[in-house]
Amino acid sequence: MVKRVKHFEIQRSGRKGYIVHNKRLPWKGHHTHLNDYGLCLRIINNVLEGKRPSMGKIRLLTSHKRLAEDNEYKALIDELIESRKDKKKQKYVDNHVRIR
Repeated sequence: MVKRVKHFEIQRSGRKGYIVHNKRLPWKGHHTHLNDYGLCLRIINNVLEGKRPSMGKIRLLTSHKRLAEDNEYKALIDELIESRKDKKKQKYVDNHVRIR
């Protein structure tokens, strides 16, 4: 174990990685793998404080959801994930249609 923050535990994983686990919840589905120690602490802080994550990557938002216990917070994260997925969808544009 590298560090314990309240009921979260950060463990080393391999040479560069970390595993964050919410000890109040079962291991399966409630841990996440990250490469940056500072990011581990930031995600733990966001989950503890119920803060809306500023990071936009779906993978990192999923990490928040996996560590959270609060259903309202999980719903917020789900909304953010869906909005990110909608932004990634490309809109079809027909280049052969002329607008006059």
